[in-house]
Amino acid sequence: MTQRIRIEIDPMKLDEECLYQVSLRCQIGQDVAQHQLALDEARSTRDVIVAELDRSIRADPEEYGVKKPTETSISNAIKETEEYQQTDREVNESKYQLAMAKAVEEAVIDRKRSLTLLVELLQLDYFSETGLNMEEKREVRTRSVKRRIE
Repeated sequence: MTQRIRIEIDPMKLDEECLYQVSLRCQIGQDVAQHQLALDEARSTRDVIVAELDRSIRADPEEYGVKKPTETSISNAIKETEEYQQTDREVNESKYQLAMAKAVEEAVIDRKRSLTLLVELLQLDYFSETGLNMEEKREVRTRSVKRRIE
């Protein structure tokens, strides 16, 4: 994912934010899937490299500096090759990219929860502005309670 996403919510445009949330979630889901695919492909490539190197080392151990071809010595010789190290770096980079995509996915899920809470607050008139100070609000509440009692 190369583009930046907008996580902030404008409480004055909740309708637009709700619509944006759906497309954002879809976009982030696709990004996570792409990064998972890249990681799987990098691991497959590394597995192929390991198999080819294993075969080559077993065929000619001395070429790779292996005196006695044991499982451990062959595994170590494979890890010492530049080809393996390059593919291992690619696997690690793919793991990092996937972790970052999942972190963004979590942020989008948190954004959805925040959006839900803001909508609920709006339904409770949390954002309404009466223009009354605290003392005037108390007076209105007191009158309202007195009317209910009578």
